Amino acid sequence: MYFSLIFAFDFLYLLCLEMCIYRIWASNIGQWMEEILGRETDRKY
Repeated sequence: MYFSLIFAFDFLYLLCLEMCIYRIWASNIGQWMEEILGRETDRKY
């Protein structure tokens, strides 16, 4: 029942928040990947 409630709320929120969450998540992942790549290059060189 708890899972069904989460699914119902998720279905409603995805209509409005998925784009915003995706944009924030994508920007955060992009910065995180840049930091990881920068650290890897610092370690290699």
